[in-house]
Parts: sequence; C-alpha cells; structure tokens
Amino acid sequence: MKDPKSLHLKLQEYADCYSESDAARELEEISEKGAGGEVTGDITDVALKYLSSSILLGIEEEAQKLQIASQGPMQGDCKLIGKKETPLPKPPIGLAREMMGIVRCITGLEGDVGESKLAYGLRNDRLEIDVTVHKSGDKEVMGLTLPTAG
Repeated sequence: MKDPKSLHLKLQEYADCYSESDAARELEEISEKGAGGEVTGDITDVALKYLSSSILLGIEEEAQKLQIASQGPMQGDCKLIGKKETPLPKPPIGLAREMMGIVRCITGLEGDVGESKLAYGLRNDRLEIDVTVHKSGDKEVMGLTLPTAG
C-alpha cells in the first residue's frame, strides 16, 4: 500500500507547482504523452499531475465538481460539471483508476460507496473538497465537489 501522507504531500506540491501554469495545457500534454512522457515514467506521478491540474482548472473555470469515472482498470474519463459540462482531455490508459486510488488512499475511502473530505492547499489557502465514490462491478465514479467563489 502506498503511503497516504506521501501522496498527499506530492499532490500539494503539484498544486503549488502548477498554480501559476496553464492547467488546460498541462492536461493536454499529459493526455498526448501519457506516462511515457513523464521523466520518471511513473504512472502515480502522472496521475498526481493530472489530478492536481484538473482540480486547478475546475477552480479556475468555477466548476462545481470534478468527476472521474472508470470502466475496468484501463478505460476512464474526467469532466468538469458546473453551468456546463466540460470533458477534460482523455486520461492515458489506467490513469483514471490510478487517480481514484490516490484519492481513496489519501482520504481513507475503502468501500464501494462512501464520502470523505480532501484537504487541498493552494498557496496560502486550504480548501476542503468533498469526495464521493460509487462503485458497482467494474464501473466506478468519483466526484470531487470544488469550492466556489462567493
């Protein structure tokens, strides 16, 4: 099992690193290059970067929710849900499942259905992201409710 503190710390580091970059462009690059485009070739690092960039883009776009879905271990997609539904660049093979595994590990969500909170540091702010998960067979959907302005 991966260390939840280490994963959470890396997620925070990527949030800090990518907060001043173009999150949409980061997602495009990850989608195009996959894990092979990463210097380390580590799917966990790629998943952390995709997850962090997705959250940042969702906040920037004032989305209400980031939804990650997978059908089996290899197929998955992500989208932002708000005033409109915006599909994000296709995550590389197996990445959606890896992202959900990371969030489950950090938050301690173990069951097929559950809710938890994810603390997400963004510069000098700490955001509370509500996390829900629903799994049935090979299909799993995770929702991250993003903070909204106002």
